Amino acid sequence: MSAFEADDWARSKAMPSEEEISRVRRLINRSRRTWTTSRTKNVPRSKKPTPWSAAAAQ
Repeated sequence: MSAFEADDWARSKAMPSEEEISRVRRLINRSRRTWTTSRTKNVPRSKKPTPWSAAAAQ
């Protein structure tokens, strides 16, 4: 096996499959939706500043 063949072989083994990439993308999207949903549910309804809103802005 030449060095170039070894490089190609190593690269193909190191690269994730399309299925693995799709799974990670779905997980990221699901996490974003969950984070966005939980964040919008926890937004204070009043205009009055709260202790945690000042900390979050920093």
